[in-house]
Amino acid sequence: RITNASQRIATLFMELLERQFPIDESHPYIQLRSASDFAGQLNVHVNHLNRSVKEITGRTTSQLIAERVMQE
Repeated sequence: RITNASQRIATLFMELLERQFPIDESHPYIQLRSASDFAGQLNVHVNHLNRSVKEITGRTTSQLIAERVMQE
């Protein structure tokens, strides 16, 4: 259950991040590469996104993006 705004934003960020994978013929490249790209998609200020993600996951938005790209 989503308890607050930070949780909701972090959840939406993670869903958006996951939706970019796997990279294949139909998705040949990553469209959203930076925290500001994600913030734009989620219609929140980049600082708000970063604070929310850090609060919920304990990691920065950039760390999570880089880790997911490395997994791929």
